This record gives sequence, structure tokens and C-alpha cells, in this order.
Amino acid sequence: MPQLVTRAQQLHAFRGRDCANKDERATLIAQLYPVLQRRLPPRREIWMAESESMGVFDAMSLALAHVGLPEGPVEDELTRFQQLLQ
Repeated sequence: MPQLVTRAQQLHAFRGRDCANKDERATLIAQLYPVLQRRLPPRREIWMAESESMGVFDAMSLALAHVGLPEGPVEDELTRFQQLLQ
């Protein structure tokens, strides 16, 4: 069953992590999930359009607001597999 995550809950989940805006939340998510680092768009200036890949980080931000942020970087099977290939 779908769960409602409000903006206040999302901001509360990232409180204390020095994430004042979407760019900073995206950077934190990329640090926690290294497999997403290649999708991290450059920091947006006010005259720039938002990158299409920001949607991935918006979705992760909502998911993490619902389940909670991990304490440190998350190593997953894909990351380990990529390390084996290098």
C-alpha cells in the first residue's frame, strides 16, 4: 500500500546532515550510494534547467525519508560487481 511522505517529513529526515536544498541532498545520496555518483548532476545555478537525472535523487530522497537514512555508504551487489570488473 502506498505511503504518503510529506515535504516536512522529507526535510526532517535530512535534518542534521547539512542538506539545505535538493543539490545537497543529491550529493549526500550519491555519497551514501556510490553506484549513483555517475548520475549526480552538476550543481544547478538559478538560470539552469534542472537535470533529468535529478528525478532519481528525488525518488531516493522520498524513499530514504520513509525508511530512514543509513549511517554510512551502502555497498551493494552492483557496487561490488563493478569493483570486480576494474
